[in-house]
Amino acid sequence: MSELSRDISTPPSTNCRELFKPLNSDLIPCKGLGLSAFEEDIQISFLLANFLVGTDNSSPWLMLHAKDHLPCARMSIRALSAVYFGRVHHLHKTTTQGFEYYIEALKNLNHSLRQSEDASSITVVKSAIVLELYEVSYNFNAIVTRSQTV
Repeated sequence: MSELSRDISTPPSTNCRELFKPLNSDLIPCKGLGLSAFEEDIQISFLLANFLVGTDNSSPWLMLHAKDHLPCARMSIRALSAVYFGRVHHLHKTTTQGFEYYIEALKNLNHSLRQSEDASSITVVKSAIVLELYEVSYNFNAIVTRSQTV
């Protein structure tokens, strides 16, 4: 019998327990990684699944804008998703983070508006709309919260 056929036909003498050893936790690179690494994805997914649902405005443009990687698009979506998620779940820290993203989004939008080639792009227009939705969402929730305490 050739060496090759003997290797294929003869089962290895490996103990089954060796095949299913538990992983050494020191070798797992993300051992201390919490949900905070996925916060942005969770918030954006929540926004896309729940915001404007059931209205005539729930078109795929918001989802397409969320996939845009230009700075003004990314920051506008991050701001809206964080403030919306924070308000719905009563997470003050997340709402505050959304406000910080909003400030950054305004800076990015201002920068894009100053660039003649970007100023009238669809990304800039949609970013401005998303920031308007942020304003409406943020202020509407503030009004509702104030009226409930009175």
